[in-house]
Amino acid sequence: MSGESNRFGLTDAQQLVSDSDYVRKGAYFQSLPGVAVTRMGNGDWHYTVGTAGLTVTLPDPADEVGHLHTVKHASDISNSGATKIVTAAATLDGSATHSMAGANAVRAYFSTGDAWRATSAVSGGNAEVNSGTYTPSVSLSTNVTVANSQAAQWMRVGKAVTVSGGVNVKATAAAGTQSEVEVALPVASVLASTIHLAGGVNAQGANEAGIAYADVVSNRARLRWLSQTSATHTMWFNFTYRVV
Repeated sequence: MSGESNRFGLTDAQQLVSDSDYVRKGAYFQSLPGVAVTRMGNGDWHYTVGTAGLTVTLPDPADEVGHLHTVKHASDISNSGATKIVTAAATLDGSATHSMAGANAVRAYFSTGDAWRATSAVSGGNAEVNSGTYTPSVSLSTNVTVANSQAAQWMRVGKAVTVSGGVNVKATAAAGTQSEVEVALPVASVLASTIHLAGGVNAQGANEAGIAYADVVSNRARLRWLSQTSATHTMWFNFTYRVV
């Protein structure tokens, strides 16, 4: 498409330069009138919106695990209409639709595989420094009949992700019985060794404590402790793992 004019009236080469260093090294694509789409070499995507009132549809997050999709308004966009952001599948931080308005407005989304998580990207859209919240899915494993997760928070720096939160559990048997549940990760990773994830769990009122380690089969965090009660209570957890 070299030399052809795009929806902003610029040639492809001019558009890449006008999108700044953020997208300059990417390959230029055009998705719909008024939106310039660039895919970066690392697989991240950047959408520059030049016309107010459009809808940008993010793909299925299952197809973009570990990638950042950033939607940005051009500096001369009209303030008269908001850009609507939707996804082809799943949700945007639990919502079906997000919107933004005004020149230079930016929204960034990171795929965890099951949903798009809004994030504050830094260093030109580098997904390796960001943070967010999520409600992880929890799987029953040993001596636990009920497990419901609370909202958790996470922070990523480079290849390390730290997570903290709580899960409400009800053990089948008490009296020092080993109990386990599995917690989903906010940023997908292939945990090839149990030491790729490490942390701890505790329940203050129940006088329980345990460990968090990597489940190499499910690629989730496995929480293990010795139950002291069969009543429903909250196990608080904190762990750090590596993104592989």
